[in-house]
Amino acid sequence: MADERPEDGKELVRTLFVLRLQEAGAERPKAMKVSDMDAFYKRLVEDLFYMSSENLETLVELLLDQIASDPKRRLPAELVIRQMARSLQAKPATEARIVTSWLRSVEGPRAKAAGYAVELFRFLRQHGRPPGPYDLRKMKERAATNRSQLQTIAENHRVGRAIEDELAWAEAYVADRQRVEALIADGERARAA
Repeated sequence: MADERPEDGKELVRTLFVLRLQEAGAERPKAMKVSDMDAFYKRLVEDLFYMSSENLETLVELLLDQIASDPKRRLPAELVIRQMARSLQAKPATEARIVTSWLRSVEGPRAKAAGYAVELFRFLRQHGRPPGPYDLRKMKERAATNRSQLQTIAENHRVGRAIEDELAWAEAYVADRQRVEALIADGERARAA
């Protein structure tokens, strides 16, 4: 599923998740109006599109088991469903709002220009909050260390001395840098429009 576009993922959620729940006669969560059910399912489609088909099927089975034990066949609250989904499969970092919004803002180009964009991305992904002054200082220090490590790995690779762990670390760093640059470019295009 990692290579699928969001629309493909949304279609999977519609067919493997929503349709199955509807066919099973799942009722709306407690205190929800009948008229709100379409919006409820739409929000779940928008939120769960990243999940693999296997994990969507597991989530549906968990929910079907849960409603089978409820005489009113009610689904749990939306928040509970989202938490169940996250326990099965974490949402990708680039989908976390704090990561995308921060890097697409003017902070992304600033971090890129100062050389710590990847470290900012990793901080946001790990902590889920904006960095403070101390965090920024540590990120800049880490960025300098990482640049040095990348140069060392590149040199070791050139002369045939790089070890597998070093190469894997460098590949992960480069992949994160590509994700960060795409997010920053998205933000710059949006501001220019």
